[in-house]
Amino acid sequence: MISLTKTLTKVTFKKKETWLFLVFCAVPLLLIVGDLLGSNFIQLNAMGNKISFIDFFNAVLSLQYKITLPIMSLIFLISSAIHDEIKNGVLFLYKDMSRSKILNSKLLTFITILFNYIVLLFITCLITYYTDLRTKSYTTGKFWGSLAANQDAIVGILSLVCLMAIVIFLSTAISLNLSNGFTLLIGTVFAVLSTTLSQVKNIKYIFPNSYANDLQKYGFNNALLVMLGVTITYLVIIYFYSLFRFKHLEY
Repeated sequence: MISLTKTLTKVTFKKKETWLFLVFCAVPLLLIVGDLLGSNFIQLNAMGNKISFIDFFNAVLSLQYKITLPIMSLIFLISSAIHDEIKNGVLFLYKDMSRSKILNSKLLTFITILFNYIVLLFITCLITYYTDLRTKSYTTGKFWGSLAANQDAIVGILSLVCLMAIVIFLSTAISLNLSNGFTLLIGTVFAVLSTTLSQVKNIKYIFPNSYANDLQKYGFNNALLVMLGVTITYLVIIYFYSLFRFKHLEY
């Protein structure tokens, strides 16, 4: 399966949809460009307490998820890598391989791309923070903040990574039978609802990020455990549904 995953990863990284997704990693650098041009088209202000680097990274990752454009490009990438290949008969080339092996390799490929996205975004945030924002009045100039702020940022970051992992599995499941348009629609609706409904009483507990919002209520360790438990539940259910659908798929 490792060799198949490597092959699929190389092929997927050549897709323009992959680079469309990864280009959003450069967004933090626009803060530097804005300062060099003397423009205020992108600025950070009225953020309350001074922010450390980890706070900044959490804020950028949260913003990228909330504006949905990076998520939409990720969903489109997944649907094109699955539905289009089914439609065009590309997966027929793997007809002698185990269906579970193919699905696992596809999912690992998408997770690898997400990992690269997070690492690249981390690097561009690091560059932006220490070359441009470090001396600003609203930043501390340090990597870590207070213990409470660090815990809030860490849980926030992990909750967003959990949501993105769910989006990957959900989009994979949908694209097995539905068109790119429907996959994009359903995946985007989930992303939007996970942001808006995470503040609604009772309903919010079905989304991992709601536990990041209630960190003071649950405590750091409990919030992490419950958040990971909710995420794993999503992934396991969606995975076995995808495997069932994929094994009964004709191509």
